[in-house]
Amino acid sequence: MFSTLTLTGHNIPEALTLSRAEDFPSHQFDHLKGVYHSKPTWRPSWFPKDAGHLSLTLTDNLSGGRSAVTYAVEVVATNSQEGGITASNPLPLDQELCIKVARPNRCRTLAREAWIYDKLRCRKPGREGWSYDQVPQSDRLQGVIAPHFYGFFVADQVSFPPWATEDFELDRRWAATVDVTRDDRLLDDKLTGSSGGKDCSVWNDWRPDPSVPMLAIIVMSRGGETCKHVDGMDTSTEKDILEILSDLSLASIVHGDLRPANIVRAPVSTALCERHNRIHKWNIIDFSSADIDDYDVEEAEIKGTGHYKAKRALCNLQQRSFGEHIWYA
Repeated sequence: MFSTLTLTGHNIPEALTLSRAEDFPSHQFDHLKGVYHSKPTWRPSWFPKDAGHLSLTLTDNLSGGRSAVTYAVEVVATNSQEGGITASNPLPLDQELCIKVARPNRCRTLAREAWIYDKLRCRKPGREGWSYDQVPQSDRLQGVIAPHFYGFFVADQVSFPPWATEDFELDRRWAATVDVTRDDRLLDDKLTGSSGGKDCSVWNDWRPDPSVPMLAIIVMSRGGETCKHVDGMDTSTEKDILEILSDLSLASIVHGDLRPANIVRAPVSTALCERHNRIHKWNIIDFSSADIDDYDVEEAEIKGTGHYKAKRALCNLQQRSFGEHIWYA
């Protein structure tokens, strides 16, 4: 766990310091009825206020999209104190990390993705205040089917030099549809007049101010190459990804944008999946379009129950999505 983050590197002449920020809970999506429900119990993720400090150096541009740009980073191993903050290196030295940097008008979307990543710490609800190490290995999804997640950080009124580089140039397909004064609507914004946890979030009515930009990033372990068409045609790859989708479905999460670009070779730090008794070779990333349902995890493993039927329906939906999109790899 980290409370603050320092970012340096190419095109960043002065170190930037960001603070751990509140993420953005969603409404529940009842996929059987096709409607959203208010969930007052779904709150922003818990995190300690005075935890460690992480120092990172920005290196290579890995990828870019309509909402964010992803960079490789290196952990800075130093014990020096600067500005009253002690830099630390609590991660394994061989851990490869990356950061996903939101475009200035897409911080709300990244806050939602951060909330989904935190939900992946454990497939069972009711353990929001538990640290990752406290969660039983058999219940973990983060670091098993998706990268390890190390936090959501923001800084207000900053100058982030890479914004002015070609890294953040918008593809012509998107440029005409981008409104710099607002983030895109999320699917659960359709539910209005509710009193769920989402409605109480600082992000619910957030609007970007181009004159006072916000820097928002998430930190996670770094995977390998994205899934290609030839990978999807391999039976072992198909089996591995279908098992991952089964795990995701058991946690009642619908990815929402399941395409080859969002399936990557698993990081070296990937842990054993006890449900399938294997270390998955692939991980799923980019949960900004994900929806979460709410069925009981233990009941969903018992054939014949309504929860089991809901899980199977959701799993079939995601497997079909994978089968359709792998042809575009």
